[in-house]
Amino acid sequence: MYAEVPHKFEAGTVNAGGAVGLEAAIHYIAQIGFDRIQQREEYLSTLMLEGIKKIPHVHLLGADTPEQHHGIFSFTVDDVHPHDVSAILADAGIAVRAGHHCAQPLLQHLGVNATTRASLAFYNTEEIIDEQLNAGKSLADARHGGSSGCVETGCWGYEAYPLTGYFNLPKILEVTLNNGVDPRSGKMIGIETGDPRDFETFEELFDAYKKQVKYFEDVKVNGSNINTQLTAKYNPVPYMSLLTEDCIARGEDYNAGGARYNTTYLQGVGIGSITDALSSLKYNVYDEKRFTMDELLEAIGHNFEGEKYQLIRNLVSRKTPKFGNDDDYADDIMRAVFRYFHDTITGRPNMRRGEWRIDMLPTTCHVYFGEVMNASPNGRLAHKPVSEGISPEKGADIYGPTGVINSCAKMDQLSTGGTLLNQKFTPSVLAGDTGLDQFANLIRAYFNMDGHHIQFNVIDRKTLLAAQANPEEYKDLIVRVAGYSDHFRNLSKELQDEIINRTEQSFDDYSDADSEYPKDGCGC
Repeated sequence: MYAEVPHKFEAGTVNAGGAVGLEAAIHYIAQIGFDRIQQREEYLSTLMLEGIKKIPHVHLLGADTPEQHHGIFSFTVDDVHPHDVSAILADAGIAVRAGHHCAQPLLQHLGVNATTRASLAFYNTEEIIDEQLNAGKSLADARHGGSSGCVETGCWGYEAYPLTGYFNLPKILEVTLNNGVDPRSGKMIGIETGDPRDFETFEELFDAYKKQVKYFEDVKVNGSNINTQLTAKYNPVPYMSLLTEDCIARGEDYNAGGARYNTTYLQGVGIGSITDALSSLKYNVYDEKRFTMDELLEAIGHNFEGEKYQLIRNLVSRKTPKFGNDDDYADDIMRAVFRYFHDTITGRPNMRRGEWRIDMLPTTCHVYFGEVMNASPNGRLAHKPVSEGISPEKGADIYGPTGVINSCAKMDQLSTGGTLLNQKFTPSVLAGDTGLDQFANLIRAYFNMDGHHIQFNVIDRKTLLAAQANPEEYKDLIVRVAGYSDHFRNLSKELQDEIINRTEQSFDDYSDADSEYPKDGCGC
């Protein structure tokens, strides 16, 4: 048990912690796989190489091809010693090494005394950094940030980025189809944009919708700007101001524009619902002329009840292009709605020397937003929830999870402050190595297409129904709602129903999905 004298008196013990850590690291690497790690590092190395080449006065040592760097990049900066470069980068939270790296003969051959060396790892991310750079942050500051709250992107400790409320995109179409009137209250809440029965083309209808969107955006922004002024005057937050860069230097409170960056976010809600509703109008009324605008509005007014209206509902809900199926007919409409919403909000001045931007998340208001709406042109019944985040309408995504992520990736998510995508799988789908591999590949594929966020409930409908009927027996059941988790029994009946009715995805071949419009099968 003990070493012989004099070795038993020597300092030091077995590095048990290091051995345990090494074992955990080996298992971690093995679980991911060397091939995947290599692919990821080669991808990041390409980005790094392209980025360094664009920076003036920075000189890369070594080859111009990323695969020869193996994730390690040594460089020099004109007239700046590598130790100074390292210190400056350290202040920005970037870890690099500086010196000769035990390679003095090589550096002498290259004619330099020392270099700065940056190393990449397969778990690095670039999407969130890109989002912040697109929002005007410096690269050094952007590296301090990430996702917080639900999914919203912020520059932690440098930015004030409050969320100011939610914007009901589908409700505005309902107002448009009633010439500015809210059909539930009978009150004029929008502007007159014309009787939709008189529109001869889809473009006329969409122009009317955009005018209503712009009107409600103006109302929302103006109201929130007034609220921001009142908050700055009557609700200072000195502790938050102490912890946020530039508030002390500027002598201004966090709520009054003291932070280095001051962003105001408006959350768009129901992109799946508004896309499917507009797709239904375009496809059925204008392109295929299956029925008239008047006939569709009449069916909506009757909540699709009755045999006559059920026939129309079957066409609009099951035989019409939908968002979430990698179908450009519907996805192009999504992009048009998103782009208009983005372009007419982003860049507006707020009251804190900053700008307005958008993100796409609902928290739980998609349930309430549906409650204040009648039926929709896509077959959604009155008072039912609208779609949440950037997820498709429940049951509309019939071509599997790859169809969903391909549709969602067509949105320019890097221009937002965050997006939220919900998916649901049954436990059996993810069972075994094959299921987990497919699941991991789905996530990687989405992020490779610049997806911002995706989250999952892995549970079957039967369990959720049982938990709803017998909450005391499922006290510990936790589900993902929007950007947060909660005990299922704590949710309202409406929110429970919304989660129960989310599409249960699988990795099957969907080429024979029940749909009349042309669509190639999508298998994982």
